[in-house]
Amino acid sequence: MAEIKQLSPLVAARIAAGEVVERPASVIKELVENAIDALSTHITVELRHGGITYMRVTDNGKGMAEEDVPTAFLRHATSKIETGEDLENVVTLGFRGEALYSVAAVANVEILTKRREDPFGTSAKVSGGGAPVLAPAGCPDGTSVIVRDLFFNTPARMKFLKKDSLEAGYAEEIVRKIALARPDISFRFISGGKELFFTPGDGSLENAVAALFGREYANAMLPVEYAQDGVKISGLIGKTELSRPNRTFQIFFVNGRSVMHKSFYVALGEAYKGQMMQGRFPVCVLHLNIDPALCDVNVHPSKAEIKFANDKPVFDVIYWGAKNALYAIRDTRKLQIESVPKPVQTEKIVQGEQTAFMPPKKETAVKTDIKPFVKEETPSRIEEERVMAAVEKIIRKEAAPIMEDEPPMVASPSFVPPVKKEEPQVEKPSAPQREAIQEAPAPIIKILGQAFDTYIVAEADGKLLLVDQHAAHERIIYNALVEEMEGKGIDSQLLLLPVTVKLSPSEMAIFKENSEVLLKSGFEAEEFGAGFVKISMVPTALSGCDVAAAFVEVIDRLSGRRDTKTEAQTYALYGVACKAALKAGKLLSVREQEVLVEKALMLDGVATCPHGRPLILSLTKTDIEKQFKRIV
Repeated sequence: MAEIKQLSPLVAARIAAGEVVERPASVIKELVENAIDALSTHITVELRHGGITYMRVTDNGKGMAEEDVPTAFLRHATSKIETGEDLENVVTLGFRGEALYSVAAVANVEILTKRREDPFGTSAKVSGGGAPVLAPAGCPDGTSVIVRDLFFNTPARMKFLKKDSLEAGYAEEIVRKIALARPDISFRFISGGKELFFTPGDGSLENAVAALFGREYANAMLPVEYAQDGVKISGLIGKTELSRPNRTFQIFFVNGRSVMHKSFYVALGEAYKGQMMQGRFPVCVLHLNIDPALCDVNVHPSKAEIKFANDKPVFDVIYWGAKNALYAIRDTRKLQIESVPKPVQTEKIVQGEQTAFMPPKKETAVKTDIKPFVKEETPSRIEEERVMAAVEKIIRKEAAPIMEDEPPMVASPSFVPPVKKEEPQVEKPSAPQREAIQEAPAPIIKILGQAFDTYIVAEADGKLLLVDQHAAHERIIYNALVEEMEGKGIDSQLLLLPVTVKLSPSEMAIFKENSEVLLKSGFEAEEFGAGFVKISMVPTALSGCDVAAAFVEVIDRLSGRRDTKTEAQTYALYGVACKAALKAGKLLSVREQEVLVEKALMLDGVATCPHGRPLILSLTKTDIEKQFKRIV
């Protein structure tokens, strides 16, 4: 009996659908791209329950004729290309002819479509990959696609979906990117009956950014316009003060399609090199236009990746485009700095001509503020001489280590009593008990130095130790946070001024889902307008840290997980410990190195940081002598 059998069309359709439809956001992407290819100027996306039970994409495009509707549900049926040569010059977003076919294989789909020249439209219903049922319908010009009960016939796929809010966040992020790709189209996004954003569709990228992220965000961006070697770039990049702890807000388009490529991120990072704090990333919305024959978007069914015949022109145009924009703003700042002394010069001229412009009262006020600081120089020198004289007396043992001008302390003979010499003898009986407890876990440590301002070199217990200061400190902080949580709870501190953080739609969904976890981790935060979160309290461990970056770090740790609250809490503490720990490149004093190594050696049975990286590498004297061939 033959063992190899051809799969039925329905089974094959479900398997093929898995390459295109991963989650509701994948369906939204395919349907919106089809709406754009239909020359729409207004597109509305509506979700319920994260898109799992209901999705609708409505456009005012050219619609479909009645005879084309059944064909649209067939695999590899498309109006975008006809021959293999057309793949070399793809200008539309869709071209595979798999979107409707794949969606209809794993959901219940209904289409309402009408062309402007037709008196009435067409309705089509498809369930689980079956044949479409057609009927005439009254509907507006354009197309409306309704998708219900996604993955109803593939429960294995259903269990991998996230919570409704997360799925809605992923879909929102997809539509936001497409809206930035096409600022000439008006997009409306509705989730759970609430409108989350609406773009004007006036062709202005700046207005699209303002509608999606806020006017302040748009005002903090710089225009980019550059062309070289047949590649053109345009769009917006953030000023140096507008940065993020990750690359979430770095958005690139090639010929109107949102894609990813390693050279994009490297080129942008190089342009900002030396102008942005370490660990921060710039933001951008950049459009690249290139000959379609020089790039290939037919890499993956999702069309999110791209290949170039030559990466260098693409790298160069991004680098120089961003660099020129940054230099332009730098020149503006120079002019502003140079203009500061000018009012001081005009002050002197105006005083004689127009005293009413700059009253002399302000000048006298300034002078009186300066005078006391000049007069204090003399007493400070006298004070220094007194201190030096006192030090000399101490060295010669002519007086107690107290200055003569302080009678209360000089009058008291208790500063040089014979009892003070006996105090160490009194404490000796209890001292051995304390030392006996710490002797075992804390051997004598000899600090040899700090290599690359990152690794502490020390000698302890007959071994040469190399300690990763960030990993060791991170583990120490994490263990302390766990102890706090198991005890009275994480210590928090109230911020003098609340910090506002801009989150992407998916990050906002994670924040909402894990509000209890974040509160237990020491954060007190609340939603503050569309896409913003206001933080008013943070863990004490983050004192002196970048609060916004730390918060986003914790959100990133919680992303993409379906764990219990206990496991989510662990990931949150990982993020807090990572941001609070000493960074690589931080120069430490000898005492700081000694304390850090001592605490790292006292971690019972823990050899790695929370991420799994080793804390300490050790070499015995024998290991070293073998390397130098002293021992064969």
